Amino acid sequence: MKPNSWKDLFDIVGIVAIVASLLFVGMELRQSRAIAISEGNLSNAEIQVDTNNAINGYSAVWIDGNMGATLSEQNAIIFSNLVKNKAIHAFMEYARLIQVGFEEAAESINAQFSIFLFENPGARRVWLQQEGFFEEHFEIPVSHRTWKNSVQANLARLDRDGPK
Repeated sequence: MKPNSWKDLFDIVGIVAIVASLLFVGMELRQSRAIAISEGNLSNAEIQVDTNNAINGYSAVWIDGNMGATLSEQNAIIFSNLVKNKAIHAFMEYARLIQVGFEEAAESINAQFSIFLFENPGARRVWLQQEGFFEEHFEIPVSHRTWKNSVQANLARLDRDGPK
């Protein structure tokens, strides 16, 4: 083999090695993304269980709050925090899914939260108060405004058509 032939061969081997390493990095990135999404899903499930357990732990307060009963100051705080925790969890899961490019799954979270508020009128009333306070005193990030507007549109649709 001539010296130029060896150089050409080494160049080709080098190019193949670079392409192989890029493919490997791409596979690792895809795997890391899948792991991150799985961990987020697991965390979401744990938070959902914790939130439901909190509601179960204060079921009498939850029932009274949703029926519009007059709550003691302590129970009003409990009810408000239960609603806030549910709302924070739903929004953070929505934002996480948007961030990783799963818009359809994010809209499903939004729809589920809308149904939750539709089925729990006291929680809806408290959520709207909390959102009003937030809007009144702070500049609302676009992602949160999009979330809130979508929830309200879903609620309007549910009020008009009822659940299907």
